[in-house]
Amino acid sequence: MLTSYQIRKYLPLILLIAVSISVRVFYTRTFPLVASNIDSREYYAIAELFQKNKDLGALFTPYRAPLYPFITYIFMILIGRPGYAGDFGGFGVLMSAIAFFQSALAVIAALLLFKLLFRITKSLSTSFIVVLFYTLDMILIPYERIHLTENVALNLTVIMASALWYVIAHPSVKSFTILLLIGIMQIMLRPAFLALVPLILIGIPLLSPRKKTLVLSVISLAIIFGITQLWTHHNRIRHGLNRFSVYSTINILGRIVKDDIPTVGKTKTSASLTEYRAIDGSKNPYDFLNWLDPLFFQKPEIFIDIDTFNLQTLVTQFPKYTKSALSDLPLAFSSIDTGAITTDKNSRAWIFGYMQNFYRLLHILFVSTLLPFMFLAFWIFNRDPTQSIKFGVFLGFLGYIQVILVTGFLGYEDFSRLAVPYFPLIYIGFGTALDNIRKYAGGHK
Repeated sequence: MLTSYQIRKYLPLILLIAVSISVRVFYTRTFPLVASNIDSREYYAIAELFQKNKDLGALFTPYRAPLYPFITYIFMILIGRPGYAGDFGGFGVLMSAIAFFQSALAVIAALLLFKLLFRITKSLSTSFIVVLFYTLDMILIPYERIHLTENVALNLTVIMASALWYVIAHPSVKSFTILLLIGIMQIMLRPAFLALVPLILIGIPLLSPRKKTLVLSVISLAIIFGITQLWTHHNRIRHGLNRFSVYSTINILGRIVKDDIPTVGKTKTSASLTEYRAIDGSKNPYDFLNWLDPLFFQKPEIFIDIDTFNLQTLVTQFPKYTKSALSDLPLAFSSIDTGAITTDKNSRAWIFGYMQNFYRLLHILFVSTLLPFMFLAFWIFNRDPTQSIKFGVFLGFLGYIQVILVTGFLGYEDFSRLAVPYFPLIYIGFGTALDNIRKYAGGHK
């Protein structure tokens, strides 16, 4: 017979497993089709090319990161058949298998998050409540049934946070190697993680100030830099582009085009954009690029010129660019790029629609507490609390910074897709802050 201690210890975990699985089964029965878009087709095409030619270089391009196409390829092998590529609306058995994998990964990540939060807060109730809200987040769950990188990305963020705790608690070559491998996987999944992984490595010596952690962090940063340079060199040789991804270039251009930020300089891009605006062209950067040259992806010189134009614009129009970026910040937390779910009670989906609306409000609460959280983070670090509290607040701080940087300064649309990989960090920071405030208010030290 279980003791009362064992019941208190394991009941929250059992409930989380039951709730996480049940809501996903119900959601899958309500929305049985796996969604896709043009990005999904590109991931499939790269995986199919790799399956045919077994050319590892085909996975590394400046247009798509290699990990998600490789995951798609793995499932091609496991299923023993290609996806339903003839229909853009869905990819058949292959995509259903990937969706199941993504949901299973989400459940495992929720359990890891519960374990991590308990280590930080030493509170079963706080950990349970925060992770319960997380695992039911109806802005995050729909990404499990879309053939896109977002779900794998946010689950890798949870795994990374757990590995970081292991590094802080047991700094060694082994723990750093595990964290480094996860960081490399994140960058290979979404190059935008290059804005997070180095900050994690820089933060380790701050959380655990030892000579060993400093040396291992510097070595890890050097390895990350070396990998990006090798990737860039490969793209220069194979694709003629001296970069490991073109999407930051396009995204910065996208904000300039979308919000009519004035053109500057004497580049071809500046002259072309002025002409494009004169004919009242659309405010989508891909429409502008297709107007400029329908074969722009095949012409490296276009991206070189855009880079120069972007840099000149950022230097001379930085206040306007920053104002534009910050004005879109609420959308990063509250927009629903997977599509709004109906709240019509004649539909089976109505409960998910109400859940989605609730989580939009919760995410707006996240953004509304941005400045107080920043103040709390500095206050906590200054009053020298326990290492675990510093750890949780540090991750939350990074989560907010990443949303601001990646969605605001390096994005122009699809803000939810850009932001969701960092929401686990915000949940960790939010939970840590709330628990610390509760204990402080209750007189605990």
